[in-house]
Amino acid sequence: PHNYLSRFDGQRWQATLRPAVNGLLHPVITSIVSTADDAIWLASLGGVNRFDGQTWQQFTTLDGLPAHEVYQLLPAGENVWAVTSGGLAQFNAARQSWQSFASVGEWADYTSVRLATDGSNILWAGSGKELHRYDGQRWQIVPVEPPNPAIEVRAFAVDEDGRLLLSAHLETPGSEQHFLAEFEGQRWTWHEIAVPSIGQFEPFSRLWLGPDSRLWASNGNSLWHFNLSAGNFTQPSQYPELVRGITDLTFLPNDKPVAVTRTARAPLLLEADGTISLEQPLASNGAFAIHATANG
Repeated sequence: PHNYLSRFDGQRWQATLRPAVNGLLHPVITSIVSTADDAIWLASLGGVNRFDGQTWQQFTTLDGLPAHEVYQLLPAGENVWAVTSGGLAQFNAARQSWQSFASVGEWADYTSVRLATDGSNILWAGSGKELHRYDGQRWQIVPVEPPNPAIEVRAFAVDEDGRLLLSAHLETPGSEQHFLAEFEGQRWTWHEIAVPSIGQFEPFSRLWLGPDSRLWASNGNSLWHFNLSAGNFTQPSQYPELVRGITDLTFLPNDKPVAVTRTARAPLLLEADGTISLEQPLASNGAFAIHATANG
């Protein structure tokens, strides 16, 4: 029962066939993406599966992945990148194998490493204050320059123009500060975020950029968004309904976000006035990875 995927056609979920004779490489799917050739890629804790509409392929360490556990996939132009427990890797379509970039980065825990790409297909990889940028030829370290060295970077995102955005947090005895920083290639600008003063406010630990230039931010307990196109970096709007434990967020062609969480058994369509449950696609007690293709 773990080896099924489900596709939503706008009205109902439809289970797909088993991906292979022996099923997926691992029942835990961590990331789903599609590429320009309409192929679907799935990362799991046992490797990577690819489906081109007719045939399933499986990729493991025998095909060049640095490790079996794959935490994220990201298309960048004609390439597909992966974060594994052993380092980064890039898929070589001509050779049908993966090239390891395990020497890039000194991250202690790859489960927290995130990938992002901009409109020029520049790849960004980072966790905490360690950020790297790859232009297709060489890797560069992106220095993070917080106004206080004690500030902890929690998450990052990159927009189409290559602007880097960071969420960060500073805790001192008796006070807390939350920041949204932006880097446009030359200098950092740090904005202190106005958050509710009642009770403890958890730091923003996940960021997603929507097609409408809104930046969505989750702190585990609630969901917020910044209207960046209006220059709003300091006063986010809270989503009207509590959406806890978000594990992934994707956007439909009409710009509406859909979330999967650790608490809801079905994906949630985030309408302006509240969530709509998109039925229960699969019988499972765990969270899902979710992805919307260009045609919805």
